[in-house]
Amino acid sequence: MCLVRFRGSAGCDLERLEGQACEALCGVTVAAAVEAVVLVERRPEEARTGDPDRELVLGEEVVVVLPTDTLAPTEAPTETPVPTDLPTETPTDLPIAAPPILGGADKLAFVQNRDIWMINLDGTDLVRLTTDGSFKTNLQWTPDARFLFYLTGSCIRSVTAEGVADNIACFSFAEIVGGFAISPDGTQLAVSLDNQMYVLPLDRSLLAPGELNNRNDVIELAQTVCPSLAPYQRNFVRQMLWSKDGLRMALKIIAPGSGSLLGTNTDNITIVEIGDCSRAPDAKDNFPVPRFEIQDFDERPEFTDWSWDGNNLYTVTSHSPLRTNFGDLYLYNGLQFQGRKINPIEGNCCYREVRWSPDGQFILFVYQEFAANSQTQIYYVFFNDLLSGVTLTPLPLPEFTDTREFPQPALRPAVSP
Repeated sequence: MCLVRFRGSAGCDLERLEGQACEALCGVTVAAAVEAVVLVERRPEEARTGDPDRELVLGEEVVVVLPTDTLAPTEAPTETPVPTDLPTETPTDLPIAAPPILGGADKLAFVQNRDIWMINLDGTDLVRLTTDGSFKTNLQWTPDARFLFYLTGSCIRSVTAEGVADNIACFSFAEIVGGFAISPDGTQLAVSLDNQMYVLPLDRSLLAPGELNNRNDVIELAQTVCPSLAPYQRNFVRQMLWSKDGLRMALKIIAPGSGSLLGTNTDNITIVEIGDCSRAPDAKDNFPVPRFEIQDFDERPEFTDWSWDGNNLYTVTSHSPLRTNFGDLYLYNGLQFQGRKINPIEGNCCYREVRWSPDGQFILFVYQEFAANSQTQIYYVFFNDLLSGVTLTPLPLPEFTDTREFPQPALRPAVSP
């Protein structure tokens, strides 16, 4: 709408106020407006136009309505209100899913291509921990899960989950550095040197390279822990494991053969109590001889691997003629003094490297099918499923490219932060 107050002194009269006048005076065209209304101060002699549709007398002024070409009126534009920004939630980082915990373990370390790798139990977050390519065996985590110990050459080394490696102890004077085992409380370290077992304090300052330069240094240090195990003298010991309470040890010993094996050294397991260090430990049990028979043991009286849940259950894997360094899987119950072959994968060979979960409810084992081009697989299953006959599924791990290499698996205890 164009509203113009037009005074007579300007020299314009009513009849000449056409659209051009509104355009000139208002700056808009009449055609673009709905209607143009011009308010004009009239002279006394210009009383009325005679057309009631075109003029309205409002005191001293006349309102003239000018028709336009617009068919319908439109509302005057109004200012669009600016929307007020609504408050938004402060973005937060999405929580990172924690790795699955099975049997009290959260990760698995293993050897592939002579280096140590670590992975979640669901096959995620594969991490390489070492890069030196040296031959490694005997992987085991400290009870606090901070360090992974392993044996390379004559040295026991450690590596963290971040890949920081360090020497724990070196025994360059020994011809054979066999197995070692960390006590359940993390304060002691049992080690086999030339098939003799010593129990040492797990103190890095006392074990550091340069501290133990000969056997006498080892004996002297072991006597500060347990004189009767400095060294253990009843048998030659290749490997050892601790009970969960730290009061017993299972020892893989070199035993004299009997019967058809008379005059031949054989592998055997003996269970000893070590709570009283003032005297030689007593042997509480021995197996598999004389408890149960292992197939083909007469031909090769050794086992490729063995394990203990820390209470009463043990496993032994034999040397099978079907596959080198793999064999049948045997389970021994130390309460019932009974052992038997179990072979959980459809009754078939071949197994090695059995490990128990930290809580003893799960069991891990390495499996290679006796077939051409078979792959190394690692299973981690509920122990009751092992004996039930249900179909078992291997862990989703990267392919092991060298089937002759031993993965040396080690389950990391899940420790609350």
